[in-house]
Amino acid sequence: MKKILAVSGGIDSMVLLERFFRDEPENIVVAHFNHGTRTSADLDEQFVFSRCKELKVPFETMKIMLGEGVSEELARQKRYDFLYHVANKYGGEIYTAHHLDDLIESIAINLIRGTGWRGLTPFSDNRIHRPFIEMGFYKADILRFAAGNKVLFREDPTNATDDYLRNRVRSKLLIMPRVEKERLIDLYKKQTIIRHEIEELSEAIFNFLLIKNSSDEISGVVDSHGGADLHGSAGATSVFRMKGEFLSDIKIRKDFFLGNSFLGNNENYTEETVEEVLRFICEKIGVNLTRIQLKDFLRAIRTYGTNKKFNLPRDKMAVIGRDFIGL
Repeated sequence: MKKILAVSGGIDSMVLLERFFRDEPENIVVAHFNHGTRTSADLDEQFVFSRCKELKVPFETMKIMLGEGVSEELARQKRYDFLYHVANKYGGEIYTAHHLDDLIESIAINLIRGTGWRGLTPFSDNRIHRPFIEMGFYKADILRFAAGNKVLFREDPTNATDDYLRNRVRSKLLIMPRVEKERLIDLYKKQTIIRHEIEELSEAIFNFLLIKNSSDEISGVVDSHGGADLHGSAGATSVFRMKGEFLSDIKIRKDFFLGNSFLGNNENYTEETVEEVLRFICEKIGVNLTRIQLKDFLRAIRTYGTNKKFNLPRDKMAVIGRDFIGL
């Protein structure tokens, strides 16, 4: 399977390209996204293109003029939309140059912004491969490799400004002792195990709540960055775990959200568990809710009458009936 390398031209991604080119030059494709947010972005694109031409590596690029001041979230969304497109084109998987310092940096930023438990386990999307994290590479390891192998790269001028929270956090991490970083990584690994347990519970409840049709099938529509129809049997719920796919047009039984006792089981679920199940269901249709939106939606489920509608982000719609929630 082709490896789609996300290469910006910075030192991390150029080291990623160098390492993979040495190991499997025939199996890589470079994907470069030009955000159009600064004048030097075109020079970055040309730099990466020239290196790929020199190595005889396939090069894919896209430029979108997002402009200066664009939000980090929007830029990231557009970038990953492009990466998924390239992965679909080549039937490959995405590889990024994130390393352990990036991981710690993201956790710190999420904490500053008031994260819930999910923010303690960033980079948890299993559709994306992050080999440097798997290899236990910190920034220092990448710098050492680049220096020892004379890897050329371009420096993003915005990395030197304190205008961005990420840069301010990054500058502090530079002086953080490695032993402290390793402690944080150990805590991250433990939290990841807890996250998987929570998601397994949520998925089990979600599958039980799905309303099936008369033929015992689950019907819906899947959007996998290109579109597809799903009419799978009840035993084929593994489709929910397929890469890059969202389920929509489904009906969920309301019982779980209306009281502590669930469908005759004597188990009592905390409010936090109920909220996480609802969040999990919304993610299945491609909607990420803030904590305020989540609580608002749960309140609507419990109080709105038949066929009342609740607007979700990204033009999604929920119809709340007497016995079900339609999404």
